[in-house]
Amino acid sequence: MVASADEAVKLAYNSRKNIDIENTNKFIEKLKNSAQKVLKGRIEKLDKLLSEINSTKIGVEKADSSKSEADLLNAQKAIDNLKDKYQEKDKVTFQKKLDEIKKQ
Repeated sequence: MVASADEAVKLAYNSRKNIDIENTNKFIEKLKNSAQKVLKGRIEKLDKLLSEINSTKIGVEKADSSKSEADLLNAQKAIDNLKDKYQEKDKVTFQKKLDEIKKQ
């Protein structure tokens, strides 16, 4: 069990697992309103960042299967929109994959 809500948020950010995010939300619900607000904001940001990563992954996979110019452009736009430091590693990975697809 996690010792604090702050540790739970860190675990959710590091693991990216839905179960950790759900457990963190449960942990946050038990806190006072003032403490909840800050931590809920961090979890909401994590949800948004992971959603953007997942959408980009889907876009790159679609570009890989179709090889159409439109899908390649959409995938590139999605990659370019990954601007948060938390998404840097994913952005590099997706860009390398898209560059490989373009070479085919």
